[in-house]
Amino acid sequence: MNSIKNFTRYGLLLLAISTMLYSCQPKVAAAETPKELAAYEVSPNEETNVKIVSSYINALLTNDQETAKSLVGDGFMNYGPSSKDSLDIKGVIQYWDNIYKARSNQDSGIIATTSLRVNEGNLAGEWVHVWGNYSANLNNSDYTYNLPFHSAFVIKDNKIVRTQTWYDNLSIALDLGSVAPVQAE
Repeated sequence: MNSIKNFTRYGLLLLAISTMLYSCQPKVAAAETPKELAAYEVSPNEETNVKIVSSYINALLTNDQETAKSLVGDGFMNYGPSSKDSLDIKGVIQYWDNIYKARSNQDSGIIATTSLRVNEGNLAGEWVHVWGNYSANLNNSDYTYNLPFHSAFVIKDNKIVRTQTWYDNLSIALDLGSVAPVQAE
């Protein structure tokens, strides 16, 4: 009987020591799977990017040509409203100078802005999107422009390098009579 008691004591002692040794070993954590990169995210430069774009729009509306030029980077291009319309910064300055002389009470009427970072693909980079309702009075006329628009700006090294603007150009052309509507036969 003593041998059974000793065997039981030694067995329990061996079990207790084994359990203690096992529990003292470092636990191996499961390897973390890398977080999947989102296609886009809110830009960490949101405040700066929106300020750059807002300053650029304001410079165009107030004919502050030097400020507008200072906010664009090398190779800057402006596109829109059609995909074939394009201007470099010299063309943009000339275009808005003509507008400034022909219109008064210009307002961008910005409704919303977003600043996103696209993380992959051929559109990768910092983007600012602006939605607004441009308005202005045509000088020597009672015509008032009222034009919803959407613009996308690409920012690189704190400079605007590309813009694309969409708006209904035909509506204004019809209002001003520069395009005649086709009459139904």
